[in-house]
Amino acid sequence: MHALLVTHRTKAGQRDAVEAIWRQYMRAAVAENTGHLLYAYNFGTDPDVIAAFQIFASQEDAAAFLRTPGYAAYLAESRDLLAAPPDIRPLIPRWIKAGGDLTDLVAP
Repeated sequence: MHALLVTHRTKAGQRDAVEAIWRQYMRAAVAENTGHLLYAYNFGTDPDVIAAFQIFASQEDAAAFLRTPGYAAYLAESRDLLAAPPDIRPLIPRWIKAGGDLTDLVAP
C-alpha cells in the first residue's frame, strides 16, 4: 500500500474554480482508477487550500495515476488558478481503519 497527500494552494478566492475543474476531469479519473483504494477530496480551514488524501494499492499505481490524461488536463487547466505547483507528499501507511476494521500493514 502507498499513500499520497496532495495539497493545492490556490490564488486568493479561486478554490471553488479549482474544484470545478477537479470535478470536470478528476472525478471520473478517480472513479475509474482501480489502483485507488481511497480518495478523499478536502477543503482546508484556510480558504485557499485543497488537500487530496489518497491510498493506492502500490507505489506504482500512485505514480501511474499522476501520469494519467485526466490529471494532466486538470493541472493544465488549473495551473493559472494555483499559487504554486501541488505539494505531493508520499506517505507509507502503517495501519488503517476501513469499513470498521483496523488493519496493521506492518508487524508491530
